[in-house]
Amino acid sequence: MSLLLRWQISRMAIRGRVAFGLVCAERVCHRLGLTGDQVDRVFGDLWRYTSDERLDWWNCKSTAREILETAGGSVSMADCRFLYPVMRQLDEIGGGNLFGGYRNENTLIPSLELCRLLSSRGISIPPTRPFIRGSRRTVLGFTIWSIGFGDPWGRRFDGRELRVLASIDCPR
Repeated sequence: MSLLLRWQISRMAIRGRVAFGLVCAERVCHRLGLTGDQVDRVFGDLWRYTSDERLDWWNCKSTAREILETAGGSVSMADCRFLYPVMRQLDEIGGGNLFGGYRNENTLIPSLELCRLLSSRGISIPPTRPFIRGSRRTVLGFTIWSIGFGDPWGRRFDGRELRVLASIDCPR
């Protein structure tokens, strides 16, 4: 991964990294053809991370299985083997600092690994600016006030507006 990408992700608060990871994971699902109401519901639940006050419910380890079950066997074994590590990295991003105190590397390393996984399949990495703390950006008509300085977790925000970035540049 480039030093620029590492620096950009290091500027994201944890909630911003989770939002970034969720967009990456949704891009993977779009590429694999895993879409529909059930998948939307699963990701809708995960998007609560950006706005919930309590985060001790976070666990998306079983999410890959839930998503694959909605596909009804129409996903290749190679795609299954790809989705599981993607969701494992997303779980690490969201849970890496929940119970052990804040350390930047706990969420930075899985964020970078998630980017590496996307790149290995030719899936574009989403733009980082909407996720960087203290930034105000307009993305496809949405004004996004991201995260905030001084708090490694970042302010709570409704990250669902960032979901629009998941389907951009993800042809099947």
